[in-house]
Amino acid sequence: MLRPLDIAPKTVHFNSDSHELSSWLFTTDNINFLNSGSAKIVFQSIKNDTSRSGFEVYMHVTENAKLNPVDDLIACIYYEDKEIQTCC
Repeated sequence: MLRPLDIAPKTVHFNSDSHELSSWLFTTDNINFLNSGSAKIVFQSIKNDTSRSGFEVYMHVTENAKLNPVDDLIACIYYEDKEIQTCC
């Protein structure tokens, strides 16, 4: 289980080429929908991640469409995008 306090809210990324710091935010770029219908979510900047490599979490498809977490995630992302487009 991932608690909100486990995700570092003030995380920064250091670009060694440009020597610049930038904020790191969790976005839909951290979610990959796989051909199998499952999804891979990559969490970075998690407390106690000593290797600083992040964690990959896989969401698998269920046979029951009403209980499929991947479809729910897709619907939530689509809903958020739709809300943003109609608001702005």
